[in-house]
Amino acid sequence: DELAGLNSQFHIVIAEASGNAYLCSMLDDIRDVFDRFRVTALAVPGRRDQAHLEHGQMIAALRSRDVDLARQLAEDHVRLALEARRSLLDKAQKESTLNQSAGRRVDNASLKAPKS
Repeated sequence: DELAGLNSQFHIVIAEASGNAYLCSMLDDIRDVFDRFRVTALAVPGRRDQAHLEHGQMIAALRSRDVDLARQLAEDHVRLALEARRSLLDKAQKESTLNQSAGRRVDNASLKAPKS
């Protein structure tokens, strides 16, 4: 997905611009996992637009050199993305549980002896 790639590039640019070698190294080390989960987070309805807005707010804070605001916005961005991922995982888990329950009902029904 092109948006996911651009989103990944945005995070890399911000990390590199921070001058924080540890952050850049950490991001590089977990990029594959991070990208996989970011695509998932962007699949949540409304998350793409929200993430775009959050990125714009972070850029504005960085341009105005408001470090405290930029930090808070980045923390909020990570928290909201994590919440989006959790909502997808919760939904998938509920659907899996329902599918398993439905499968058991079908299996149990098939084990009953036919009525004469």
